[in-house]
Amino acid sequence: AAMHGLATEEAALKALDQLSTVYIARAFMQLGWRFVVGDVIAVADVATACRVAARYHRLVGRFLEMFAEDGVLAADGHGRWRVCAPLLPAPVDGAEALRARYPDSEPAIQLASACGEQLAGVLVGTVDPLSLLFPNGSTTLASRLYSESPKARVYNSLAAQAIRSAIDGLPADRPVRILEIGGGPGGTTSYVLPVLPAGRTSYVFTDVGPAFLTRAQ
Repeated sequence: AAMHGLATEEAALKALDQLSTVYIARAFMQLGWRFVVGDVIAVADVATACRVAARYHRLVGRFLEMFAEDGVLAADGHGRWRVCAPLLPAPVDGAEALRARYPDSEPAIQLASACGEQLAGVLVGTVDPLSLLFPNGSTTLASRLYSESPKARVYNSLAAQAIRSAIDGLPADRPVRILEIGGGPGGTTSYVLPVLPAGRTSYVFTDVGPAFLTRAQ
């Protein structure tokens, strides 16, 4: 059942990749950029013309790499790209169709949809991406992504089993110290805590976001 769930999620993520490329293409079009066949361009050309905030210029570079993977662009080996084909959003299933087909992957699809629809605003700095990831400051959707998806359930369960096995090999009075780096919304934490022996465990949870720390505490 676990392997079937993972295979289904892989199919969902592949479809979500295709939809994400459509979101990116639409964002560039909304910002006034057109990929003209035969042109040779650089990341700076696209970012400057689209008024992309400086902190997202590397992200634009990644987007161009994605287009190259789809055959729209080709790298010239000197940090520039030749446009090989028109950039046209392909007809792919939208978020609603993907939710219906892959209900177990709904959190990932919902997050991608929320961010993709607002991508142009994020790139130019008029939309705060954190407000899309954590609407109204809520971590519920992110928590579901890291605890309820098929992949999260499998790997978090494996992490808990590995820690349980390690503890079983220790003397009964041996203190247990756990350091979790980048705990985020606590998906893995929620699987690990129940296997830890009460009274002799020290758990250090870290993250760069104070909201995650408060929630974890």
